[in-house]
Amino acid sequence: MTVTDELPAKIQALPDSGFGLAGSSAAAASPEELLAALRELEPQVKSRKPKPIKAAMEQVDALAVPDRFAAEMVDLGKLIGRYKFGEALVVLGALMDRLE
Repeated sequence: MTVTDELPAKIQALPDSGFGLAGSSAAAASPEELLAALRELEPQVKSRKPKPIKAAMEQVDALAVPDRFAAEMVDLGKLIGRYKFGEALVVLGALMDRLE
């Protein structure tokens, strides 16, 4: 058995990323639902206050993200997790533009 043969099983065993990306059996959120959640997140990110951002991000995390937005959502989560709110605003704005 090669590494590539084992890869699908290992991917399935990974824990959920928190962005509705891995192992989600729920249907993907509609672009309108995702846009509404991101609009609620935006003022929190602009405030640069970690606790309100975390609360708003939890609502976004609860959504099953459509595959075509998954990479941006991962980037957004990483930037927010690293307190890089200025960069997160850029990604958030681009993502919201794509959803509109």
